[in-house]
This record gives sequence, C-alpha cells and structure tokens, in this order.
Amino acid sequence: MSEQQTPSLDSTEEPAPSPNPPVYITKAEMDAIVAKAVQQATEDTANLFTKKLLALEEKYKQKIQDLEAQVKTAERHGNQLEQYSRRSHVHEKPLFHEFADSVVSHGFLPQIIHPRRFTDHRGTLLDNFFCKLSPAYAKTMAGIMTTKLSDHQGCFVTIDCLQKSKVHNRYITITKKVTDFNKKVCDHICDADLLHRIDYERALKENYQLFEETLQEAISANTETKRVKVNKYKQKKKHYGLPWAY
Repeated sequence: MSEQQTPSLDSTEEPAPSPNPPVYITKAEMDAIVAKAVQQATEDTANLFTKKLLALEEKYKQKIQDLEAQVKTAERHGNQLEQYSRRSHVHEKPLFHEFADSVVSHGFLPQIIHPRRFTDHRGTLLDNFFCKLSPAYAKTMAGIMTTKLSDHQGCFVTIDCLQKSKVHNRYITITKKVTDFNKKVCDHICDADLLHRIDYERALKENYQLFEETLQEAISANTETKRVKVNKYKQKKKHYGLPWAY
C-alpha cells in the first residue's frame, strides 16, 4: 500500500478561481439600487397601512351601524335601561359634557352623577346607569354603596315601572302515559318477538339499534299527545323517556 501524500504547506501553486467572481459597480449604479429599494419599501409600507386603515374604517362603520340600530330600537321602546362602563373624569369637563349630552339627547337620563373613585388629584365616575322611562315621572332611586368593589365603589338603581302587558296565549304539546304504561311497553316488546330477531353474528351496534327502534315504537304506541295552553303557575311540559325511569 502506498502512503497517502499530503499537500505541502509551502506550496507555491495558485488557488483555484472562485466560481462567483466579484462584480464591480459604479457609484451611480449603487445610488440607483438604493433609490429603487427605498421606493419599493415606501410603496410596501404605504400599501400595508392603507389596508390596515381600510379594515379599521370598515370595522368602525359596522360598529356605528350597530350602535345606530340599538339607538333606534331604544327610541321605539318606552322603558329602557343601559349600563355603561366609562372612565369619565369629572375635572375633564369638555369630554364629560360631550359624552353626557350625546346620551341625554336621546332621552336617557343618568342616575349616577357623583364620582365613585377618588385620588389625591381627581375623582372618577367609572360606571353609570342611563334610564329612559315611560312615563317620564316613573319613580327611580339610585345610589352609591359605601363598600368598595376592588378599587372603587359600586352603584345600584331601582325602577318602579311595572306595567301590565298583553301576552298572547302560548300553547305546547305534552305527552301523557296511558294506564299500565310499563306493562304495555313490555307486552309490545314481547309481541315484537325481539329475541328471535336478534342475530348474534351481526355487529353489536346493529342489534342495539334494532332494540332501540322497537323500544321507541312501544313508547310511542302507549303515549298520548295533547296540545294545551301554557299555565304559568304549573309546568305541564314533561319529558317522557325510558319506561324504567318511572
């Protein structure tokens, strides 16, 4: 075996040429490349922000439409109670007045007018109730609890606006077991000759489905259905399940 030859460190052979030789460009070409990159980055950023702004605009349009629908619904109804969680700083009067005027202009009167959280420099009204009642002189009472909830005090409102409403009669369909329900269901299953219809060579799921169908037929044949008026003092609607559950 011949010994393996290793290259000498002091060899004077020239290195092999690189497969990717360097490319030399002028300063004008470099400026053009930089300008093109900056232009492309600017266009990409503008397109990205345009898409985000359009999506945000569409989102707020939908939100405004939902709020307008809620306001129209509230204007049609005589009695309405809305609860808002808004940090309205009492000292920031322009913001507070703008918000309060926009709510009161739609017929909603605030029930809480005092701040519910205090610091060394300001008072904050965190939550509020806005009531629109018919008649407008309906008796209401609101207050602020002395016990703090987390970092602020809680509030409550009571409204004396009970009215008689015309409610149409509502009907439901109820089922009623016949006399000797369990015995008749068992007799129905025996008459169906279920034991001889079960094939033990079939899958267990098919035999169970056959038994379930026979049982449901027996229950349906021994129950009576009737359409009755709903009684608010007695719940007549009852679910009848398997016979051994009684």
